[in-house]
Amino acid sequence: YLDMEDKFKPLVAYKLLYGLAANDAEAGWRCLENASDDTIAFICKALRSNGDNDFAVAIESIMKQKPVNIRMIRDYLIRNKKYISNKIFRYVCENIDKF
Repeated sequence: YLDMEDKFKPLVAYKLLYGLAANDAEAGWRCLENASDDTIAFICKALRSNGDNDFAVAIESIMKQKPVNIRMIRDYLIRNKKYISNKIFRYVCENIDKF
């Protein structure tokens, strides 16, 4: 995923987070709980590249707790599912010429 073209990184990060919230599956939350620091850094860097610093900081602050409070990140992402969906839509609309 690090070799992915930069234009796709924010979209992939938002889609990953949206998929977790929309599916709300135990297996998905376990994957996030066990995600490497590099994976979390990738997601947050991609969010920041789209100007979404506050969302990235919130995710980092929850995920840096060891052990990860998976309930907290789950509730946060589910509560922000509409926000994430809107970010996906806006990113595609604003960057359609890149695709």
